[in-house]
Amino acid sequence: MTCRKLSRAITAVALSAAALMAVPAAASAEPGTGAVIEQGYLVECSGAGDGYTATVTLYENSLFGDEASVLIESADSTLLGATGDGPFLTDGTIEGVVVPLLDQNTEEPAGSATVTGGSYTVSGEPTRYREVINEGEEIVIVVGTQTRLTVEGLTVEYAGTTTALECDTAFAFDYRRIVKRIGTPW
Repeated sequence: MTCRKLSRAITAVALSAAALMAVPAAASAEPGTGAVIEQGYLVECSGAGDGYTATVTLYENSLFGDEASVLIESADSTLLGATGDGPFLTDGTIEGVVVPLLDQNTEEPAGSATVTGGSYTVSGEPTRYREVINEGEEIVIVVGTQTRLTVEGLTVEYAGTTTALECDTAFAFDYRRIVKRIGTPW
């Protein structure tokens, strides 16, 4: 083996090891493809309460983890909070979750908001999804399906007021994610 071939082999092994370390252990690669499976849910909802508007996002991702976030906006404050205490969607039910809030002006704790139960059902056929993302030194290709969900009964409670939420964006996803360093062969 020449020095050039040995150098290429070492570089390929190092890049492969770096790519594997960059993906969380919970992710599973498809044998022979280098693709990582990414599955989960995204639910984005909003509503107006007694003097405030609320935006709630429930995100579950087998590759990146779970997060519930709440944004409360009123005339004099903006409160934001998030928690990773998921999963939130299980067998057609959306579990309740308490999200601690911070005042965005003062960075001080500002109580909490409680997202309370609801339900979800599949409301359509899977549609194809494809996205190519240029992240500077890497190209990320995401392909798979998204399946629309209908969400009912989800509410947020803040400052003694319970507000019904409308969920315009809600879907389950099943993707294959491929990350390639720019300049490496496919």
